Amino acid sequence: MNLTTRILGFTLALSLSGCLGSAPPPVWTGDAKAVSDLMDDWNDADKTRKASAAAKLFVKDTSPTAAQFKVFRQYSFDQAGPPSISGTTATMTVNVVSRKPNSTPTTLEWSFEKEGEAWKIKAAPMP
Repeated sequence: MNLTTRILGFTLALSLSGCLGSAPPPVWTGDAKAVSDLMDDWNDADKTRKASAAAKLFVKDTSPTAAQFKVFRQYSFDQAGPPSISGTTATMTVNVVSRKPNSTPTTLEWSFEKEGEAWKIKAAPMP
C-alpha cells in the first residue's frame, strides 16, 4: 500500500468518525424548517440592504420603517435554537450582534406568524 492510499484511508476514517470539523447542524422539518428558512431569507435581505426585500418577510402592516431598517443593518442575526411552534404562531431565540468590532451578542425572542402558507416575522425586537 503506497503512502497516498494510506493518507486517503486515514482521512476517510477520520471524517467518518466525526473527527474532522464540527457536528452537522440540526435538521428541522415542517414549520420549524420554514421559520428557520425565513431567518436565512432575512439575513439575505439584510445583506442586500434592500428594505423592499426585507418588508416582504414581515407580517402585513408590521414591516420596519426606513429608519428602523437602518437600525437592523447595524446588526447580524443568528438563530440561537429551534423555533417553538404553536399553531400559526412561533417564537425563536435570536442572537443579535452589532457589526462593530468586539461586540457581544444580545439574545432576544422574535415572534413569527403564518400568513396563508408562508411564515413571516411578526416582531423583531432590537437591543
